[in-house]
Amino acid sequence: MPNDTLSYEVQGLSDPQAVFDALERRDDLSIWNAARVAPSQDMFYEQLRAQVGYATYHHGHIKNAKAGLRHHCAMLMTPLIFPAMYTNTLSGPTGVSRAITTISAWVGQWLNYKSDVSLVSTPIGYSEICTWSPSEMREKLDKLVGEKTFLVSTVGDQAEQENSLRLPEDAPRLMFLVGYIQRPLEWPTLPPEDGLEDMRLTSKIVAAMQFCSSRSAHPDITARPPSFASEALVDGIICWFDAIHAHSGIYRWDVEQVDQDVVTLHLEVGEDAKETSAIPLRAHQLGIYGVENILKHVAAIGTGLITKPQ
Repeated sequence: MPNDTLSYEVQGLSDPQAVFDALERRDDLSIWNAARVAPSQDMFYEQLRAQVGYATYHHGHIKNAKAGLRHHCAMLMTPLIFPAMYTNTLSGPTGVSRAITTISAWVGQWLNYKSDVSLVSTPIGYSEICTWSPSEMREKLDKLVGEKTFLVSTVGDQAEQENSLRLPEDAPRLMFLVGYIQRPLEWPTLPPEDGLEDMRLTSKIVAAMQFCSSRSAHPDITARPPSFASEALVDGIICWFDAIHAHSGIYRWDVEQVDQDVVTLHLEVGEDAKETSAIPLRAHQLGIYGVENILKHVAAIGTGLITKPQ
């Protein structure tokens, strides 16, 4: 968690502002060039994930009565695991937007009203979030702070993104309520872990999302407590894999290194799987340790590797 002495330095760079400036310029190429020469990949991606998910704004960047103060902001996500085809049963964007407005107020209460909260008015699929580059993720945070929202994919693009994961049609889907929290003069914090309060909040979130379904029978939805973006992504992915395993079974698995930021996790989902599902994991979103924790979890529930180590 950042503090008031947050540095934008990334090890391996002669200029400690280089990556921060690259994010401001939306220059991912410079970030990947820096990653290649960083002496510690773990440290580089730990600091990078902090920079894309947190920001400080001054007078002129944020409009409110407290202009002139430094405002510290963090992207917040709430993992939601839906049954397949849930989005086809939503009652419409107006109903969903109203539900999320109510959820935003509940999250503010859960935070003991210590931070301002704003959530995007529709759940966003992991299949979309995992396409965001570092500069795109930082731009989403900038948009949230300035405009309270950002553009999400069209229905057609969302379907294409989900299809790219190659999951069985009836497999659970992972989505997130995405927003930001901010405080003047100090970094926003989350409340201490409290099982009862967390359960109260997630139960209300589930009820609100069930109410948005046009089906007479309420769909089985799982919600996790809100957290900062990186931690919420790791938590949501692990719970999602548990849900897929309980529903269809996760059997053999494998990992493919796509580039310095992305690994693709290949999963055999279902006993008669004809192809593997392909789940991208991005180090700038999860951190190296987050990616490792996800892989360890899959290793614990899977039956073994698809390709044997040489």
